[in-house]
Amino acid sequence: MNRLPRLSFLVVSLGLAICQAKLSWASSYKVTPVQIFLSRANSRVLLTLKNESGETLRFQATVSSWDQDPQGEMKLQPTDDIVLFPTVLAVGAGEERKLRVASVTRFDSSEKTYRILFDELPPIEKSESSQASHVRILTRMSIPVFLEPTRVLPDTRVEELALQGGTFSLSVRNAGNVHAIVREVRVKGLGAAGEAVFARTVPGWYVLGGGSRVFRIEIPREDCGRVKRIAVEAQTDRKTLVESFDPAPGACP
Repeated sequence: MNRLPRLSFLVVSLGLAICQAKLSWASSYKVTPVQIFLSRANSRVLLTLKNESGETLRFQATVSSWDQDPQGEMKLQPTDDIVLFPTVLAVGAGEERKLRVASVTRFDSSEKTYRILFDELPPIEKSESSQASHVRILTRMSIPVFLEPTRVLPDTRVEELALQGGTFSLSVRNAGNVHAIVREVRVKGLGAAGEAVFARTVPGWYVLGGGSRVFRIEIPREDCGRVKRIAVEAQTDRKTLVESFDPAPGACP
């Protein structure tokens, strides 16, 4: 007898929850070029920020020096090496703005790396789309800046291959003086007869000059004991690095 009233209450409650739910959206814009290369011969460039949304967008632009830890996480620090103008700008709907980027530091024997950060600012006036029932997501975009060395010496290697407790790890080390891009790392476990036991592909990213990136891959317990050799292919923007590794007894759980 009480089922219908309870059902009606649930429907009404659900309807109120849906009505009160806040919608969210992010602005649409793009920055070109997506990478900046500066050299002694060309130490300045123009950057274009295009607003592809239907309302005016505001931004604050800053520059940071860029380093990485072995997990590939960015380490950013404020810097005056790169001059950027303007640093605060408003871009109308469908419009473009130009930003001047220039190096004011010396070019060394090794590449210097930076990031230009675009932080979207809240609108000064609320538009019809920014009502109480909406939540606006303010976005951040970053553009890499590379100061080319006097002489480019690329040297990327796969090192420190190890298998312990069922986890295979390797390091892609950049012993050169310019950045490398690791597109992906392919790992294949082979059995006693050369048959494929498992295969994994993990995405990569930048490995800056003098830095390294550690990759770890969990091997399923049922496969680990069957693996006699692990073949590695790290595809970079310049070449594919190939290495192999023979696990020691007891490396699997």
